[in-house]
Amino acid sequence: MTDQNSASPSLRQRAVGSVGWSRFDISRMSPEEIQQVVDELRIHQVELEMQNDELRNTQHALAEARDRLIDLYDFAPVGYVSLSADGVIMEANLAAAELLGVDRAKLSGTNINCFLLPDCRDDAWQHRRRVLSADCRQAVELRMVTADGRPLVVRLESIAGGSDDNQLCRTALIDVTTVKRAQQLQESESRFRVLNATLERQTKEVRLLAEAMSSLAEGVMITSDATDWPNPKIVYVNKALSAITGYPAEELIGQSPRLLQGSLTDKSILRELRQALKKGAPHRCEVINYRKDGTAYDAEIFVCPLYDATGRHTNFVGIHRDISDRVSTERRLRSNEERLRAILSTASDAIVIIDAQGIIDDVNPATVRMFGYHRSEMIGQNVSMLMPSPYREEHDGYISRYMETGDARIIGKGREVVGRRRDGSVFPVDLAVSEVDHMGLFTGAIRDLSERHKVQEELRREQDLTANIVNTVQSIVLLLNPQGHIIHFNPYMTRLTGWSLEDVQGRNWFEIFVRPADRSDIEILFNQAVAGMSTRGNVSVILTRDGREREIEWYDAPLTDADGKLIGLLCSGQDVTENRQLARHVLNAATEEQRRIGQDLHDSVGQEVAGLTMMADALTRAMNENSTWLDERGIDVPGRAGHVRIVEQLSSGLHNALRQLKAVARGLHPVEVDPLGLHSALHELADHVSSLYGMVCEFHGDSQILIRSKDMATHLYRIAQEAVTNAVVHGKAQHVTVSLQRRNGTVSLAIRDDGKGLPADAECRGGMGLQSMRYRAGLIGGRLTIAPGTGAGTLVACEFRE
Repeated sequence: MTDQNSASPSLRQRAVGSVGWSRFDISRMSPEEIQQVVDELRIHQVELEMQNDELRNTQHALAEARDRLIDLYDFAPVGYVSLSADGVIMEANLAAAELLGVDRAKLSGTNINCFLLPDCRDDAWQHRRRVLSADCRQAVELRMVTADGRPLVVRLESIAGGSDDNQLCRTALIDVTTVKRAQQLQESESRFRVLNATLERQTKEVRLLAEAMSSLAEGVMITSDATDWPNPKIVYVNKALSAITGYPAEELIGQSPRLLQGSLTDKSILRELRQALKKGAPHRCEVINYRKDGTAYDAEIFVCPLYDATGRHTNFVGIHRDISDRVSTERRLRSNEERLRAILSTASDAIVIIDAQGIIDDVNPATVRMFGYHRSEMIGQNVSMLMPSPYREEHDGYISRYMETGDARIIGKGREVVGRRRDGSVFPVDLAVSEVDHMGLFTGAIRDLSERHKVQEELRREQDLTANIVNTVQSIVLLLNPQGHIIHFNPYMTRLTGWSLEDVQGRNWFEIFVRPADRSDIEILFNQAVAGMSTRGNVSVILTRDGREREIEWYDAPLTDADGKLIGLLCSGQDVTENRQLARHVLNAATEEQRRIGQDLHDSVGQEVAGLTMMADALTRAMNENSTWLDERGIDVPGRAGHVRIVEQLSSGLHNALRQLKAVARGLHPVEVDPLGLHSALHELADHVSSLYGMVCEFHGDSQILIRSKDMATHLYRIAQEAVTNAVVHGKAQHVTVSLQRRNGTVSLAIRDDGKGLPADAECRGGMGLQSMRYRAGLIGGRLTIAPGTGAGTLVACEFRE
């Protein structure tokens, strides 16, 4: 109570005033009266405390009621909003936010017009005016749209709220979209029932006529008498028309006959139909109509006007027939006739049509060109006029025998006979006679074989010539299939190897003629050749029947059929065994001659130069040891120092000449290179050339490369030696690189220099050095390439398979 009195002094003052007591009054009261007053005050105090408790309980109840009201407001199934006079949403429950598709926090402050269709916003404003100016509930239905674009029909029921200064519309938003749709469906159903009743009445009026027409096999269509022709409406169709067009009756009735027309419908025919009907006259025509599935059909239509008892024009009736089969048959017959005439006119073979008596009924232009007769000269004549004796006399017998017995000597069969031209000349022809069913006619197709016989004779002569060349040529001619099996080879192969074609035909080439050690490499070359890669000019060894080895230089070309499919590999081989042996002998002789020259230079010329060098050295020492040089009279010889220098220069020159002479002799002396030592030999060659010529010669190689034989290693060394010498002596190179590399099973020896390169005609002149390198490359089965280097100089490369 103290807190309450101190918080509200005015209340205490009012209480004191209502009691009307003062200290003076109390002082005049007796103790009993004072006690009575105190008791009453205590009673009032208790009463006040009880009232205070009741007020607190009432406050709690009000708070709970407010919470329940808020829950009811927020979670009500109907949207509630508070709108300002301008339509701004001041407050909204969850149902309103969900209905409008907007988050509740974002909905506050948004104008309700954002969710109204433009034509409904004025109605919403009028609704708010009525609500704020009246005390009763107001309602209106408006079309709205949610935030995500979903259309709604919403009923707004509103009452006024707020204060005089801040008027509000308390509005309930009730979604009546489903109800409206149901009402529209009910209205549509009602209209449909009315329409259905009308149709039933109309159907009763024409039922008898429809029943009669529905049984017709031809399509019947009745249309209205529209003044805006050609757009009358179909009022009746029978079952036959539905079957023809594919449209059910309910899809045709109420539509225009244009429904059956399309892109192929001839508009000029329709114009003629309209003009006739406008004059009141019936009309028959043929047009192209379209079925429901879009397929076209040929229709024959007969349309006439209908009149009532008073003579008033009321309708049009049309009879429809599907004549697609008839039109198709007519078109096919015309097409066949035109095609037949085109074939007869353009055929390169003569075609003659005769009857059972052999009389010519018709001929094509090729017959006129082939026999020289005019068409009018042949028609009506016996076909035997085109044949010489004895075929002329036999022909009629063939036809009569076939007609009597069915024995076909020439009917239905092809046969080569002789024809006779108007000028009496004869020529070979191929004759094929066929019977035309059920017409008593025969057709004869005649082809002039003169050119064919000529070509065949030329081909026979060419084949004989080719066979003679293949059989007499002193080279191997070999044909293998794509799998490497022997198809054919010429007699020279038999003479060379001792194998006959009959012995090995169809067998594997590699198993019979190739050494086991070489099969892998040769099969790789074969597969490359079959794939169209160039393998021309490679040399390989084949085995004869008695085990001898022959070296063959091969050239090949893949063979394909008319469709470009590979059918085999044609190989031609030249036996180069003797040539390669001769080349080896020549190289050995050249090597031996080089060895002899080197030996002579070393043993004779070298010894003499060495002696002269020693004498020059002795003379130099003697001249340097004598302090004076006197003549025979004992007088010093003038110019002594100059003579000493001359002797020293002579000694130095002789030393250099001796060193170079030894280097040349060593270069001419043959070097036997071990298969394992080729790498070291090429290193030594590079060092020797650098020292001898005072330039840079380098070697780069794979030390893991092993050469198969001593001869192969020697030939590779000689190729490198010759190429390096040419680069230094003739090319004036200052830098030479020798490399030995392996790549994909192929070993490559390459010599590159920066010299002036080979002359343009070097290959044509074919110097001894170039020929020697080519011979050596061929002997080891390699391929030598000599080409300009990159930028300058020359590249010499020898490639071979390991």
